[in-house]
Amino acid sequence: MLQRFLQQIKKHAPFSDKDLLVLAVSGGVDSMVLWHLIESIGQPYIIAHCNFGLRDEESDGDEAMVREKALALGKSVFVKSFDTKQYAKKKQISIQMAARELRYAWFKDLMIQEGATKLLTAHHLNDNVETVLLNQVRGTSILGLSGIAYANGEVIRPLLSFSKEEIQSFAKQEQLEWREDSSNTKTDYKRNFIRQEVIPQLEKLNPNLLNTFSANIKKHQEVETLFLSYVSLLKDLLFKRDGEKVKLSIQALIDKSVQPLAFQHVLNEYGFNYDQAESILGSLAQSGKSFETKSHKLWIDRQELIIERLNREYSVLEHEVNNWDELDDLLTEYTVSLLKRPFSIDRSSLNLMLDLDKLAFPLTLRTWKQGDKIKPLGMTNQKLVSDLLIDSKIPVPLKSQVKILISSHKIAAVVGVRVSEDFKVEESTSQAIHAVKVNLK
Repeated sequence: MLQRFLQQIKKHAPFSDKDLLVLAVSGGVDSMVLWHLIESIGQPYIIAHCNFGLRDEESDGDEAMVREKALALGKSVFVKSFDTKQYAKKKQISIQMAARELRYAWFKDLMIQEGATKLLTAHHLNDNVETVLLNQVRGTSILGLSGIAYANGEVIRPLLSFSKEEIQSFAKQEQLEWREDSSNTKTDYKRNFIRQEVIPQLEKLNPNLLNTFSANIKKHQEVETLFLSYVSLLKDLLFKRDGEKVKLSIQALIDKSVQPLAFQHVLNEYGFNYDQAESILGSLAQSGKSFETKSHKLWIDRQELIIERLNREYSVLEHEVNNWDELDDLLTEYTVSLLKRPFSIDRSSLNLMLDLDKLAFPLTLRTWKQGDKIKPLGMTNQKLVSDLLIDSKIPVPLKSQVKILISSHKIAAVVGVRVSEDFKVEESTSQAIHAVKVNLK
């Protein structure tokens, strides 16, 4: 096993005797075998043990055994205790996910603290098969079918080609000490259910299941490499940066017949998922339509897709307007005044002119939202503000900034776009609010 272990390291994740390794050791048979192999080749290392406090005396027993072995070998051991349940509750995640986040964050800190260059974990072939099956059950792409990587940055998993059976057999042969985790027998954890209930049934169909999955994973990893290369080429072709905005040519998307999965990965850094990618590609002809993630917004313009970081300031803007002169402070791009007869009627769409007597104070000034409707000047029926903005050819990045003025739950004006037929100035109007846009170019 030692020779094959060295071959796997050389092939997939080489390190030299100048590297200081951190060995993640739980006390289970997998990590104890990894420890034994690294000790056998004389590689510099330190031990990192996590006590998650989930199994009371068992957890403390694991820690004691790891400390005792490290002391006997004269090796440095670092132990970190966590309140895993409290962390999971606070973050609203599973215990397994909480333990993963906690340990990897600490491993990273420990490596920096000790000047270590590589982190070794004891993931093995069975873990890889379980991961692929879990990913398929949850829903995944080719990336989920390629399983766990031998190396990911500074993290190395040198036992990934060894089965659990091989590892246990070697441990017995070398008379190694290890501890069994009683939680591994519980099927209320998804991974344990896959391990104890699903895989044995699949092995009835294919007794060589592990080797079959191992071969499939290698093929999927090749496909993943090709796929990610294609995504990289698409990014180079499609992306054009304009200051803080990113623009993508709609025609290039059509010419290259870009499909949703590839497009999702093109947009991945902005947080868009597969369903959104599919919807965007199906809406390329719908100028003005937009899609959001937690951090970014994508607009469909006439010839481009425009991605911009979200500015939440606009989405929460809402002001109460108690008097007409408060608009002069709120509409910073306008000069607002009160006109009394005689005056000329201003029908410019850029400016704002409303019959004061038709308004009921307090008014509300806020940014528009989907579903808002107005009866545009000159029309008898209501129209969606979103459609009005499209018709008015408002530049896509500016649409989210457009404000509306509301009187008694009715939109009196879409500022800078159109006033409402119900609030228009007529020849009989005695007083009017007039907002004139400044710095026109």
